[in-house]
Amino acid sequence: MIRSFLDWVDNGGVRKPSYIDGRKDPMGYDILLQGRKRTIHLVGAYGDAVTAGCDTIRDVVQVFDYIQDQHEAGKDILYEGLFVMNMTRGPELVARVDTEVFVLQLTVTLATCIAGIDSRREVRGAKALFNKKNTKGNYVRAVNYCDVMRGAGATVVRARREEALKVLLGLLNL
Repeated sequence: MIRSFLDWVDNGGVRKPSYIDGRKDPMGYDILLQGRKRTIHLVGAYGDAVTAGCDTIRDVVQVFDYIQDQHEAGKDILYEGLFVMNMTRGPELVARVDTEVFVLQLTVTLATCIAGIDSRREVRGAKALFNKKNTKGNYVRAVNYCDVMRGAGATVVRARREEALKVLLGLLNL
């Protein structure tokens, strides 16, 4: 869904990579859109690799400190990834920021997730996912994360994958 958002941005906006010392890939991107006063900051790298977003950073403390810094700089923050479904730091972020936090929860089945993983593996020439234990665990963790974030005060919005971009654009007032 975020790659679809970036395609949308690239058709009428500007995506400026943001780098930090010691990191080759962007730490994120400032997204500038005509008529929008606030910059949107997308956290994590989005290149050709399958892994993207916050999953490219690998340090949960660094990710949430970076998100806080970008928010304090007056930007609207957009982030995603298995790595940031942190049951402690996510709710702490909700408590620290002075704006509403939205969580966009995709309403896909576990079977759809596994089919998507298998499809990406096939493109790389790898066999289908044999051990689905981690995928099942991540799927349950994503559902639980949304519940925890809702309990912390975030607004959780559910959407089907095919309508997720439209819902995201609405949440960003675009």
